[in-house]
Amino acid sequence: MTEERRRYFRINETVGLSIQILDREGKTSNDSEQTFTPNAIALVSQHDDRIERLVHELEDEHPKIAQIAALLNQKLERVASLLAMESSLLDRIAHRVQEVNISACGMAFSHEEPIPEGTQIHVELTLYPEETKIVSDGLVVSNELTSGDTQNYYCRVDFIGMSGANQETLIQHIVQSQSSQLKARRST
Repeated sequence: MTEERRRYFRINETVGLSIQILDREGKTSNDSEQTFTPNAIALVSQHDDRIERLVHELEDEHPKIAQIAALLNQKLERVASLLAMESSLLDRIAHRVQEVNISACGMAFSHEEPIPEGTQIHVELTLYPEETKIVSDGLVVSNELTSGDTQNYYCRVDFIGMSGANQETLIQHIVQSQSSQLKARRST
């Protein structure tokens, strides 16, 4: 079988899938520059200083109110930190196990949101049962509304810039998976 034919060999496979839409420069939101400007950071710092001064002034006259204000300020800071951390973590661990139609040069999958044709995405695949990770960028070449009870879109993606090693790993996985699927069909 020639190398070119192996690239286009397709199977239906259950994988872990995570996608992120890339901006025009090909960066994910995590790769983008920090959205907090020095002025915004300075303003937050000024507010913290002012809250601390006011809490300190209240301590003598109303110690319980001062304590509540200090605790609320701490709680607000923790919630803001957790939200920032959660957003970053969700982007990294959002692998959803689902069936895809895959080859070494692209894949197709069902998605709840439309992704416009021409959109660049970052794709992270987990191949089972070995839990092999494959990472590549992709270009959405088609996105069609599916018919059925739920409103989903069938998205087709061409891999772009996949390393040769990742592509060879994916090809080997596809060939082995196809072999397993054929053996299972024969035995039934």
